[in-house]
Amino acid sequence: MDEAWQLFPDGSTGNARRGLIIGCSALKVKYRRILRGFSEDYNASSKPDPGSPASRRHVHILYLKGTFAGLSLRVQQRRDHFMPPSLLQSQFDALEEPTDEEQVDDEGEIRGKLVIIPISFNPQEIISRFIKEISC
Repeated sequence: MDEAWQLFPDGSTGNARRGLIIGCSALKVKYRRILRGFSEDYNASSKPDPGSPASRRHVHILYLKGTFAGLSLRVQQRRDHFMPPSLLQSQFDALEEPTDEEQVDDEGEIRGKLVIIPISFNPQEIISRFIKEISC
């Protein structure tokens, strides 16, 4: 997650009209809060600086949901991938599943959508469903 923080250490959001897509695991609530613009020194009551661009950041979360058995099979079938199958259990153990409540800021404003799609869908269907959900 440290690498993702370095993408926008000053709180910048890139081109606000185009947006930004980041692919990462963000397994924990803490990591997703950092992506939303909260301080790297996370605590449950931290807030983004109201004057920073990050305070207006909307972050949509695509959660590709799968079972351990299904993901284990996929990981074992990969060739030349950086993550060995032996790490999958630790990833599942660390996972804090995203919730709709994470999408609401301290003032009650929704700051993006949580979209849950089964990982068993093909990539084109995943993209189509995600775009449809965030466009509503």
